Amino acid sequence: MHPSPCHRTLSFSNGVVLEFTEEDIPNPPAVSFAENLPLLNQMWDDTPPHWQRNSVLVIRGIPIPIVYWKKIYSRLHGEWKGLKSNWSLWKAGVSPFFDLF
Repeated sequence: MHPSPCHRTLSFSNGVVLEFTEEDIPNPPAVSFAENLPLLNQMWDDTPPHWQRNSVLVIRGIPIPIVYWKKIYSRLHGEWKGLKSNWSLWKAGVSPFFDLF
């Protein structure tokens, strides 16, 4: 008998709550925004007017903004370690980019 998967929730800025299990989480996306900073801006957060409901990470049909990726992957076995350096670079690059708009 397999243990039941760990149920998790993620609350978005619009009040939507996504319920999922670790089994619903795909492998971390291999993505670079070096050539497309506007895409990073569109995918970063679900609160600014730039959010396009578009993300390379989708769980249960819901696109996940990058700002939530740490919460999703930090509990998985080593998955966050692979994304951490990119996430930190993206986070540092987003704030100055938002000032352009």
